Amino acid sequence: MGFKQKLPIRLSQRFSTKKAHAMQLRLSKQVIHEDTLPETINYVAGVDVAYTKGMSIGAVAVLDFASLSLVESQVVRLKTRFPYIPTLLSFREIPPAYSAIKKLQTQPDVFLVDG
Repeated sequence: MGFKQKLPIRLSQRFSTKKAHAMQLRLSKQVIHEDTLPETINYVAGVDVAYTKGMSIGAVAVLDFASLSLVESQVVRLKTRFPYIPTLLSFREIPPAYSAIKKLQTQPDVFLVDG
């Protein structure tokens, strides 16, 4: 992919990577740096996002922690609305991931998220 290739996604004219980086920096101050796991873990969820033909596919799988058996899974397909910009992947990946998580009937105790 060439550097000057047109982005397949149109951004608001008010968008700037500088603003996005500033927002990300503000949000990073809310990161919890120590383990705060519940005493008992019943359900563990894994979340990821894939891309194909202008679509973002968010998927979440919930496993029973003791048996590692699949309890529930959800998949959501959304139109990709944010381009690939290194260091700003959260703006691209959170919408489909969160949409899949919202569909869960089972409440995970722990989420495993790549990144």
